[in-house]
Amino acid sequence: MYHFFNIESPLQLMSAISAAKKFGDKENVLLVNLSKGTRKNNDAQIMALIDYDFWSEVIVQKKSSGFIKDFVTAFRMLSLKKKYKGKVDKYFFGEYRNFNMALISGFIEPKERILLDDGSFTITAQNYFIKNNRFPYSNSLKNKLFKTFLTGNTRPNLYSFFKLELIDNQINYYDFPPRQFIAVNDKEAFFFGSKFSESKNMSLEDELEILKKTIELYSDYVFFYIPHRDEGRDKLERIMELGYSLKNLGKPAEIFFDETDVMPELVVSYYSTTLYTCYIRFENIKILSVNVEEKLLKTNSRISAGEIYNYYEALGIDTLSFKI
Repeated sequence: MYHFFNIESPLQLMSAISAAKKFGDKENVLLVNLSKGTRKNNDAQIMALIDYDFWSEVIVQKKSSGFIKDFVTAFRMLSLKKKYKGKVDKYFFGEYRNFNMALISGFIEPKERILLDDGSFTITAQNYFIKNNRFPYSNSLKNKLFKTFLTGNTRPNLYSFFKLELIDNQINYYDFPPRQFIAVNDKEAFFFGSKFSESKNMSLEDELEILKKTIELYSDYVFFYIPHRDEGRDKLERIMELGYSLKNLGKPAEIFFDETDVMPELVVSYYSTTLYTCYIRFENIKILSVNVEEKLLKTNSRISAGEIYNYYEALGIDTLSFKI
C-alpha cells in the first residue's frame, strides 16, 4: 500500500513532507504539478524542496495547453489508475478547488482522502465549502461528465496547521508545536506582498495606495517588502519608490521562519498565510493584517478573504483598514 501526495505549490509540498514523516508506515509517492513555465519562481521553489531519496517515487508533470491538453490529462489519469487503483491507503491533495486532484482520487479509490495545507484558503475550504457540503468546481462540460467520479470528495479529513472547527467524524492529523520567543530587530517591519494586480484581483493603483498609506502610518519603522514569487519587476520598482527596501527571501516564508535567529518587530500582510504561520511560531512578534476585502475584484476572492479575516480577528491578530 502507498500514501499518495498530490501538490502544486511550495507550501503544499512542505505540508506533504510533514505528513509523510508523520505517517511513515507506507511507501510515499509524490505527484508534482508544475506550471507551463508561467510561474518560474513557484516551480523553482518546489523543485528545490524535493529530496528524491525521501520519496519512493516522484512524478513531475507540467501543465499542458492547447487542444492536446485534455488528451494529455486523460492519459495521465488512466496511467495513475492502472498503477495505483485500490493500492492507496491515504491520498493527500493540496488544492481543494483543483478538479483534476479530485478526479485522481476518484480514479485511484484511496481508503482515505486528506486535504493538505494550501495557505489561508484552507480556512475557506473548511468553513465555506466542506462544512456546507459545497462543490468548489465550475459547471464546465468536462466537470459535469466526470462528476460521478467525485463521490465523497466534498468531506476530506485535514492535515492543517489551522485550528479549525471540524464536522462530525472529521479528523485534523496535524500536531501543533508550542510557540517560541525569538530575538527581534526593533522598528523593523516585513511587508509580505501579494500578486493581486498580476492576477487582476485588484487595481495596481489601489495596491500601491494601500502600501503607501501603511508605510506612512508606521513612519518610524524601516520597511522591507517581501515579494510574492509571482509579482512583476515593474510593480516592485514602483513599490521601492514608496520607501520600501526589497528583500527576496529566495525560499518560502515558513522555511525562513524556521531557520532564522532574529525576526522583525512587525510582520504585515493582507490575508496571507504568512501572518498565521508567523503567529503559530512566535509569541513576541507584532502581526498586522491589512483589510482589502472591499477592493478585491473577484467575488470568490472576497468570499475567501472574509472567511480569513474573521478567522484572524478571532485569533486576536490586529487588522488595519484604509479608506481609498
